[in-house]
Amino acid sequence: MDIPMFHKKVADPQSLERELVEQAYGFDERLGDWAHSFHLRNGALLTVYASPYTPSLGDWGFQYHPNKGHNFTIDGGSGNNAVDVVMTQGPPKGIMGYTQSGERAGSSDLFRALAHARPRPRMQLFGHIYEGWSAKLITWRDRTTPMPSHLTDIDNGQSFLIAKVSDMKDRAGQSLDGDRVPMKYFVTSHCSGDPNPLCWGS
Repeated sequence: MDIPMFHKKVADPQSLERELVEQAYGFDERLGDWAHSFHLRNGALLTVYASPYTPSLGDWGFQYHPNKGHNFTIDGGSGNNAVDVVMTQGPPKGIMGYTQSGERAGSSDLFRALAHARPRPRMQLFGHIYEGWSAKLITWRDRTTPMPSHLTDIDNGQSFLIAKVSDMKDRAGQSLDGDRVPMKYFVTSHCSGDPNPLCWGS
C-alpha cells in the first residue's frame, strides 16, 4: 500500500509490465496520513487522525528517514476540526516506546506534532513496539518548549501509568485445563471519584 516503496520493489528485480503487476497485485492506491470526522448517534463529532509512518533506515513500507522527518499534521485548529483521537503505527519518541534492549524508540516529529496541537488530542493509540505495551495518562506542562520532548513538555510527576505488559502477564488466569492464559485486556476507570480522574481542561 506504500506506493513509492511498491514501485521501487517491483523495479528492483527486473522490469515488469504494469499490466502483469496489476493482474497479480491489483491497482495501486496510495495509503498515508488522513483525518476523518465521524458524526456519532448522540450528535457528537469525533475526529480521528491516522498515520502508518515510522522513522527507520530500513526499506519496508511507510518508513521515513529520521534525518528528513515527516510532517504529522495533527493540529486541526479549534472547534469542529480539532483532532480527538490519534492513531499511529509507532509511538512518539519518549512515550512508552521501550524496546527489549532498553532503547527508546519512536518519532520525535510525532511528539512535536502532538505537543504543538491545539487543542491536544484526548487519546493516542499506537503499536509497533510490542514489548513496550502499556497505557498511560499524560499530563502536559502549561507551556510548550521550542523543541518539545518528553523530558521538557510532559509533567511526569503528574502523569500516571495505567498498565504495562508485565501487569498483563502477572494477572494471567487459568483455563479449564489448568494452563495459565494471558490476560487479554486491562480495565481502568478515570471518573471524578476514581484515584486518577481525567481533567479535560488540561
